[in-house]
Amino acid sequence: SLGIPIVSESSVDIDEHSHLEECVDFTPVDDIDAMVEKVGQLLADPKKMEERKASIKKTLSQKNLFEFYFERFMFAHDMLSLESLQKHKDIVVSIPETKMVCLGLPESVKRRKSFLKDNKYNIEIFDGIRHQESWRGCASSYKYIMQTAMERGLDYIIICEDDVKFDEAFESRLHTILKYLQSTENKWHVFAGLIADLHPETNILKLEEFEGEEFIYIDKMTSMVFNIYHKSIFPIIANWDESDTDVHTNTIDRYIESHTDVVTVTTLPYLVGHKEEEDSTIWGFNNETYSELIQESQSSLISKVEIYKQNLKEKIIEPLTFECSND
Repeated sequence: SLGIPIVSESSVDIDEHSHLEECVDFTPVDDIDAMVEKVGQLLADPKKMEERKASIKKTLSQKNLFEFYFERFMFAHDMLSLESLQKHKDIVVSIPETKMVCLGLPESVKRRKSFLKDNKYNIEIFDGIRHQESWRGCASSYKYIMQTAMERGLDYIIICEDDVKFDEAFESRLHTILKYLQSTENKWHVFAGLIADLHPETNILKLEEFEGEEFIYIDKMTSMVFNIYHKSIFPIIANWDESDTDVHTNTIDRYIESHTDVVTVTTLPYLVGHKEEEDSTIWGFNNETYSELIQESQSSLISKVEIYKQNLKEKIIEPLTFECSND
């Protein structure tokens, strides 16, 4: 940050920091002779030294990331408020034309590498906000992104987490789902690409067919692996209260679920999967723990859909008519 050229050992996550190659001279780990030689080369070559300084100056003029990451550290230890991080939004939240953002932690190197290998869809990575209580860092990240989406006037945003699993049909199904959601007059707030823990009291509100997909409207949701958020829910998530430290009610998914007027849309089978081989960055256990829960949730949803269809057939219930406004 002072514009001084640096010689450094390489690192296990060096592939994620290619932008530093113009500013830093990297040497192999534990190779003292290589480092001494590199320092000597820089000191003996004034032209090379000036080139490095110019590259550093150019990098610093583009993004002052140091301030964000330092304040991110301070927030993690309750030395700074979430509000104080807001001034960095334009620097650290990049939303591509696809409106697809992946939330992950750069400190979780294995998960990041796995996601980058599978990211064929122009999904921009957002380095999530951290906290000693990981669930609070996760929720703060969603609040941060939603505030940005509101400020930029987006009509929707897609947010996945970096342990999401895509299959070969993902891209074509997503195209159909977006086409439907943007054309429907039905009121919806969230499209859930996967529901890990379906609430037992979840109600089916409506079923609708569109280009080979059956869209299921429900009144509860839990899971943040891959969701599409309509602009109507931006203010709700942006108003998540970081001062509420009750882990049982204020995790971001439980917080959304507590809003009884939130309408969720999903499909069967789910749009995405969950990488069992990765570890949860929030709870610390292996994702395999979720596998049985996800399967039970999907089975429960299938059962609820079958009962709903039978009730419609027997005219026990009538199809629900939705309001046409998402404002």
